[in-house]
Amino acid sequence: MPDLTDEQQKERNEQEFAKYRAKVEAYKRLFATDDGKVVLADLKYMYHMNGTTITPGDAYGTHYHEGQRTVVLGIQNKIDMVFNQPDNLTQ
Repeated sequence: MPDLTDEQQKERNEQEFAKYRAKVEAYKRLFATDDGKVVLADLKYMYHMNGTTITPGDAYGTHYHEGQRTVVLGIQNKIDMVFNQPDNLTQ
């Protein structure tokens, strides 16, 4: 694949950002609904978002539970994401 010019790279970056932003906005819309709020609250409870995932004496269990928690944290991070400018996103 040939190298892109600066302008081509900028255009590609803008397209990728637009796709990402659209995906984040879909998360926000989905979890803003009444059903979405119920599901998110259940996921937070089931997968220990606000608690410990440590399973004493079982490193594999701890890793498993932390993986579940990470999924819910990822959802919450997308919901909380704020876009200030097209090339500057913050949480």
